[in-house]
Amino acid sequence: MLLIAHRGFSEGEDENTLAALERAAADKRIGGVELDIRMAADGSDVVLRHDPFTGAAGEADALSLDEALAFAKPHGWEVLLECKEFDVALYKRVRELVARHAFADNVVLFGFKDVAARFPWSEARPFRFGVIEEYPWRIAGTVAAFRPDMLLMGWADTRTRLAVQAWWSAFSLRRLAATMPGTAIVMGVAQNESHVEWFRRHGVLHAATIDLR
Repeated sequence: MLLIAHRGFSEGEDENTLAALERAAADKRIGGVELDIRMAADGSDVVLRHDPFTGAAGEADALSLDEALAFAKPHGWEVLLECKEFDVALYKRVRELVARHAFADNVVLFGFKDVAARFPWSEARPFRFGVIEEYPWRIAGTVAAFRPDMLLMGWADTRTRLAVQAWWSAFSLRRLAATMPGTAIVMGVAQNESHVEWFRRHGVLHAATIDLR
């Protein structure tokens, strides 16, 4: 099971920054990074950014996706790009950058269902597509609707964590995974080692996103 560093390494003041990526690179547990992407405030490029731009000074200085991919490639990381907003220009630029870095096998573009619904699912995929499903009892319907390469499940708050644990205590995750062999399952976000160990015990997760200090 891969451990994917959430927002470059962890939530906080320098999430989605070069400093976060450098911390991930120094941590031998890490096999990939999850990054949030948006168009820059001036529309000039795709940058790493979780929250919407507000027009405040300095907001155009975010790390570019181009720079992030250049950093990630030598590490051979899997790179999960959460699309916080989708439009044709953003998608075109992501596709161009992934091709430029020859990194298609390592990249997954994903989002919550309202955003992911706008991905060009029926076209040839230049990299893998993923969708977030927060509740386990909705997995079958979500997979049937999207046919994702990757399914990402919520774990970050107590409500979703209890929902996942209760569902998997009664139903076999292994049987579920067998019904969708073309879809990798990723759980997140783990905040401590006990969460990671719980994931490992189930044996079928492709990866877990983590916020471990």
